Amino acid sequence: MSPRDRAIAATVLALAFISYAWVLDLPLTAVDTIPTIAAARVSALADLPDLLIRELRGGAGGGFSYYRPLTLCTYSLNYLLSGWKPFGYHLTDLLLHALAAASVFWMARVAFDRGRRQALLVAALFALHPAGIEVVPAISRREEPILVIGFALALVGARALPSRSGWWGVVAGSVIAVTSVERGLVVPAVVGLYVLLRRPAPGGIVASLGRAGLWTLPSLGVALGFFGLRGALFGTHEIRYAPANLVRTPYEFLLSAVYPQQPLDLHLPRSLIGVALGGACLLGVAALLVWNLWRGRDRSLHAFAIAAAAAYCLLFAVAGQRHPWYTYTAIPAFALSLAALTAEALEAIRIRRAAVRAWLQLLACAAVAVPLVMSSPVLRDYPAWRIAGRLGETFTAELRRTLEGLPPEVVPVIVNLPSAYRESSSEYLVTRSAAILWPRSVLAWCRVQGLEREVAFLGAADLVGSVAAPQAEFSSPSALRIWFAPGGSQYFDPEQEYATRSLGPGAAGREFPYPPPGLGSGRPELFVFEGERLRPLAAAAQARGSPPGRLGGAAPIEEPGKRLAEAVLHPS
Repeated sequence: MSPRDRAIAATVLALAFISYAWVLDLPLTAVDTIPTIAAARVSALADLPDLLIRELRGGAGGGFSYYRPLTLCTYSLNYLLSGWKPFGYHLTDLLLHALAAASVFWMARVAFDRGRRQALLVAALFALHPAGIEVVPAISRREEPILVIGFALALVGARALPSRSGWWGVVAGSVIAVTSVERGLVVPAVVGLYVLLRRPAPGGIVASLGRAGLWTLPSLGVALGFFGLRGALFGTHEIRYAPANLVRTPYEFLLSAVYPQQPLDLHLPRSLIGVALGGACLLGVAALLVWNLWRGRDRSLHAFAIAAAAAYCLLFAVAGQRHPWYTYTAIPAFALSLAALTAEALEAIRIRRAAVRAWLQLLACAAVAVPLVMSSPVLRDYPAWRIAGRLGETFTAELRRTLEGLPPEVVPVIVNLPSAYRESSSEYLVTRSAAILWPRSVLAWCRVQGLEREVAFLGAADLVGSVAAPQAEFSSPSALRIWFAPGGSQYFDPEQEYATRSLGPGAAGREFPYPPPGLGSGRPELFVFEGERLRPLAAAAQARGSPPGRLGGAAPIEEPGKRLAEAVLHPS
């Protein structure tokens, strides 16, 4: 890279770092962070080779085995340097995001022959895209920027093939991708598509296919070898395939990349205005891509971006797993196309060629880019992670105090665990969510703290986010029915209340077996988390075999079967 390129790459690093500098003040965040750090603990550098046979979360993955040795190694190094202090982990995540943004600039310059300005636009769109809100503040999601770095290195290497440095780049990028996260399996397809579309052989399509297959072999060998090792150590990964995923997943995936956040809080997709704006953006981008695939000068770039994103999307559509932060890794492909369309429109306007179409193309690009930039953490505050972190710290401190004060024979049963904090009602299309605790992370925290006590939870992830005190009553000697506050759960904050999507299943409330299945010989007692403290619910009425009846301390039900419980956010 030339000195000017290095200066621009440093600018991209600084932009990505400054945009998310606020995460350095956060506590430990994300539901899987505590189990991951607990599994990554080592006492010396000499213990790092042990990570090659260690599962990412120490078996706390809820039925899944995650073998990600490179990602796990980063947590181990963090633990050696700073223990459980969150600053070091957030600093590492911030640096990885900045390095991913710089690698996207490098990839655009070298692998796709973009000019400096266009490559800077690609990197800036990636660094500022609000999909990063789901990744950078979440300590347990650092595999996403590592995967982006691996893809960039593999494509830069593919640009230099068949030289020795090219082969080394492809292999190194493939190793980084597959050892960071399971979705790295798609790296051979990405490399093959790049060679086929951007490095075609002079002999026609047959020769190009042969070259793509040959030059993809090292990457394919790395991926198959690694996943063979993974299968030998932990077995095959569970697949939750459903035919509907092949339609639903691409739609959600594309919309989360093009229109992930509503600056005007239109609550897409529940608002008709939000649907119209989102649909207009999608149709505009689709029309532009179709035109440029037919007549544009960057046909191979757009074809690669579409094919690579489709291959990546197909992987988790078939696997049946889709999370909002998966979009992060595909943003470079989206940014490449958007930057190329913008640059082409500006050039056409400058030379006054096809001015009307060029202005329409520029306006369509702006309609997509402006909401993304407006939704970036540079221009918009995202308090969810700060609130989530405070709730998580408060809950764990309260749980420790409660466990230390209970007799040994008592098993606390937590009615409502603060599992997540969401600022919007949308499940996938809005990147404004923050995870806190799940039962497995609480149990891992208890083990780390030396609290060898049994703790049970009602509903687990089914009751995501409930912090408001619910109403509960025994509907039979072995069943407990729970109602939540009117209008859904209310998230507690000393200064204001944050309403989220309704968690109640309907007018009849939600019924759970009680005592919870798998409970040992201890005596269960119900506890409810009210945002500041854990409060017991009618301990005298909770003995095994107790008759149906209402639990003391809950608000009365005015009409049976109707969720009229009053949230106890500020108990007297």
